[in-house]
Amino acid sequence: MWVMDKKPLRSEANSNAASPVLVVVALVLFFILAVSAINLHREMLVLAIGNYGIEPGLVGP
Repeated sequence: MWVMDKKPLRSEANSNAASPVLVVVALVLFFILAVSAINLHREMLVLAIGNYGIEPGLVGP
């Protein structure tokens, strides 16, 4: 009776889902990689953008 040996579809769908903890860890690692790449190439970014970067809307005295 091979029909009775099959698992329900609900348990198979849950086993293939990504763990929320792994998703958070992957996002944190990607954020650290992006920040590290920006920090590594900071001098080149200053040359490309300039020393001023984005002008602030309100400038104090």
